[in-house]
Amino acid sequence: MQIEKRKYDEKELVYMLCTDSQIKSYEQKDRFVGGKQRSIFLDKLSQYCEYEFNQQERTYLITDLFEVPKTIAQARLHKGIYQFLAPLILNEMINNHDENHKARLTIFDLAKKIAMVNSNYDYIKYNIEQSGKELEIPFYELYEYFNKTDLQIDEYLRRCIKYLASENCVIANEVHVIQTAEIGVDINKNTVAIVKEKDVHTATDEEMDLYARLVEQASKISGASTNYEQWYGKNSKNFKKALKQLLNENGIDYVCRGFEMWYVDLDKCRRMLEDYSVIPLSERTKMLGELFKLIIDENAEKRASKNPLIDNGYVEHFKTLSSLTILNNSEDVRKKFKYWKSQPERLMNKANNFNVEYTEKTKVEDV
Repeated sequence: MQIEKRKYDEKELVYMLCTDSQIKSYEQKDRFVGGKQRSIFLDKLSQYCEYEFNQQERTYLITDLFEVPKTIAQARLHKGIYQFLAPLILNEMINNHDENHKARLTIFDLAKKIAMVNSNYDYIKYNIEQSGKELEIPFYELYEYFNKTDLQIDEYLRRCIKYLASENCVIANEVHVIQTAEIGVDINKNTVAIVKEKDVHTATDEEMDLYARLVEQASKISGASTNYEQWYGKNSKNFKKALKQLLNENGIDYVCRGFEMWYVDLDKCRRMLEDYSVIPLSERTKMLGELFKLIIDENAEKRASKNPLIDNGYVEHFKTLSSLTILNNSEDVRKKFKYWKSQPERLMNKANNFNVEYTEKTKVEDV
């Protein structure tokens, strides 16, 4: 097999790269029967070259050939959204590990650190009712937006870490991360000093057992018995409200999935990062946000086109939310919200003319 720098018809490359059974399947309809077969073909092609695909003509212009064929993982790390995620994760790993070569990252902390989402994401996500009123978006569409976007973030980051691990760049161990909180109150004359001390650490078995029991209780209170009903169904609002209250009563802010990661070879990580140096990291950060927004928007358009019952404003609402929460140059949404108040301001309203001093401290477990 000898691929050259020129334009190829798709069928020509299929004969060069695919197995006999794949070729036979392709010949039956003169195209790939399913997305999986096409994905296998593109993975194979990406091991040997860079290319530009013309969908209308179904042709491939080969723009660069690799001296040494890449592994499938290497090829995937240099295309699609992973060409932006991989260097940003590598940069985070190189610059923020401890003396034991280790870093612990929750999926969503990592998403924020590499600017896959911006600071508006958490604010709107955890203040859905108020945000819905301000933005004039139904709460069920807000819930769906964050549920689907959370799943996409989780899927992309987990896959990227898996590809990096397969290149013997990092070792990754999946864990659950918990943030607990203790609130101390000190009253001195007309001043109330409130200190919230947050502790972020890998959840113990006992803490996960408690969390499981609280999820069970919230499920019974809300009537949401399945995972789908809890996060997507008509009772999801009641489930989340009940769970939040139960977590607060037990001094838990959140529980989420994360990774403990160790770099295997720091020099190799640096060499891999150097492979992406043609585009500066700052530019990749911007491009990541733009691409991720496009993915979210296109998925919403596909769902709307397949379901005539979806409201006309559904797609526009998703595009509004993706602009506010994903693009890294978005304005702080709290400046636009008429009724937004900071935590100290909300406490002041309940403090009967007392002055309130509110402080948050975060203790992060040694990793």
